[in-house]
Amino acid sequence: MNKIKIPKSEFEQRIQNIRGMMAGRRIDAVLIYGDEYRKENLRYVSNVWTIFERGGAVVRHGG
Repeated sequence: MNKIKIPKSEFEQRIQNIRGMMAGRRIDAVLIYGDEYRKENLRYVSNVWTIFERGGAVVRHGG
């Protein structure tokens, strides 16, 4: 069985899309939080599965 693999470029594009929305709203940084109940949030930008723990990522407007 072949696993579906999302390329790194897709995650980079997702972060660029978030930065574009941030620029339009004049937001400097966004905290993306994930835990066992909201694992899809963090997975969307980093492919990290937070199954039994908590995690976060900070996306800054300037990179």
